[in-house]
Amino acid sequence: MKIKHKGELIDITIQKRNRKTMELQVTLEGNVRILAPKNISDDDIQNWVRSRGDWVVSKMKYFQDIKEQYTDKQFKVGEQLYFLGKPYTLNIFFCDHENKVELTDNEIQVYTKSEEKEVVRETLRNWYFNQTHKLIEERIRYFQKYFKEQPTKIMVKEQKKRWGSCTSQNALYFNWRISMAPKEVLEYLVVHEMCHLKHKNHGKNFWNCVATILPDFKWRRDWLKVNGIKLNF
Repeated sequence: MKIKHKGELIDITIQKRNRKTMELQVTLEGNVRILAPKNISDDDIQNWVRSRGDWVVSKMKYFQDIKEQYTDKQFKVGEQLYFLGKPYTLNIFFCDHENKVELTDNEIQVYTKSEEKEVVRETLRNWYFNQTHKLIEERIRYFQKYFKEQPTKIMVKEQKKRWGSCTSQNALYFNWRISMAPKEVLEYLVVHEMCHLKHKNHGKNFWNCVATILPDFKWRRDWLKVNGIKLNF
């Protein structure tokens, strides 16, 4: 479904479920998703979205600006990348040996045989994967003293919509981009998923588990909610 609001085209995906109220979500790509009760008509949904048109369009523009500033990287010298919450300047060196990444006080340095954008991007992505895995494993070892349960597997992977997950078999999965966030936020994600080893939902006992280990978890969680969209390329 598509509607126009003040000249802006709004692309809407509707998901009807067993629920009493409607929920509006705007994605990074600028799409609008509506979670609606099964018995509501499409006309009523359109009218409901139009009544919130100014807010929807402002969010679409906000996400477009964020995408252009933080995620549409050209992988050229001088661009800014983040590691553990600190901004670093990207520098690229051409060499005749295997591609690698080195971290200095102020730079993320990529050594590569090719200046192609995808080669530089993949070299950086592999480096972030490895760094994230090391950091996650180290933090899990540190926080393990709070848990009797142990993860059956620890993996870092590509996840578009999740920062982490815990399976029913207690395997823990983490988004490789989390090492771009401050260390305190990475710790929150680790504790969050480890608490799922004991509690498979987000009920009161789960949040008590998180708060017992990280009494200040709310600011860490909120930081990720607000800034998570920027942790990408």
